[in-house]
This record gives sequence, structure tokens and C-alpha cells, in this order.
Amino acid sequence: MKRLIALGICLIIGIELLLLIVQDRRFVLVAAGVAAALVLLNVRRILGHGLEPETDPDADDLGDALRRWLSTTETTIRWSDSTRADWDRHLRPLLARRFEIATGQRQAKDPAAFVATGRMLFGDGLWEWVDPNNVARIGGREPGPGRGALESILQRLEQV
Repeated sequence: MKRLIALGICLIIGIELLLLIVQDRRFVLVAAGVAAALVLLNVRRILGHGLEPETDPDADDLGDALRRWLSTTETTIRWSDSTRADWDRHLRPLLARRFEIATGQRQAKDPAAFVATGRMLFGDGLWEWVDPNNVARIGGREPGPGRGALESILQRLEQV
């Protein structure tokens, strides 16, 4: 911006000096006015650039975002109704991360406080499905807790 104004002033002075050297002085005022107008138009263009209204995202972008969210939600619900192995692989890490964020308790910092907070928030029945250390090492073909447990866990996380 400063550079543009400095160049504009130099342009105006240069044009005036050039026209003063030339014997026909009638055009000095006109040429200086044209140079000043060019400088002011460029300053206006630069200053007005930030004031342009932002365009709304396309309806297709919003539709795509909604379809992705819907697809992710449907997949999450399917995992909750699936086996324990699917729950352990997909939902348990997600829920444990959300639990850490919501409560501020980090498992790496204080494991005992992490477990105590989890049991206090969810109760023993639901905590076993959120606890990141309760992954089934063998088997895992037994059914997961289902959509009801996922809904209860998410509601309790929202209340924090």
C-alpha cells in the first residue's frame, strides 16, 4: 500500500516534470490529473478488495458435506450394532478420545484418575465399552453393546 502511494506520487511528479520540460504547458494539469486518478483507482481497488462480500459455498458443497456426515453416522451406528471386535476397532478409540477431550483427563498423565473419572461419568456398565484398555485380545465375535449403549455414552459425553 505504501509502495503504491509512493510510486503514484513519483508518477505524478515525473509527469509534471516531463511536461514542464516540454514547451506546451497546457497539458500539465490534465496529465497530472490523469496520473492522480490512476493512483486513486489502484488505491481504491486495493482497499476495496477486502470489502468484497464472500461468496456462499455452493449448494453442492453443502450437500456433499451433509452426505458425508450422514454416511459417517450410519457407519458408526452399524459398528455399534455389530460385533465386539468392530466396537473395539472403530468405536472404542473414538469414544475414548472424546472422553479425554470432554473431561480433560489424559490416560498417559494419570491412569488412575482417568479410570476413576470414567467410572464416575459412565458407571461400570458403560465404562467397559469406553475404556481403551478393555479391548478383547482374542475372540471378539460376541455382539457389541448396541445402539442404546452408544446413545447413552454420547449423551453422557454431551453433559460434561
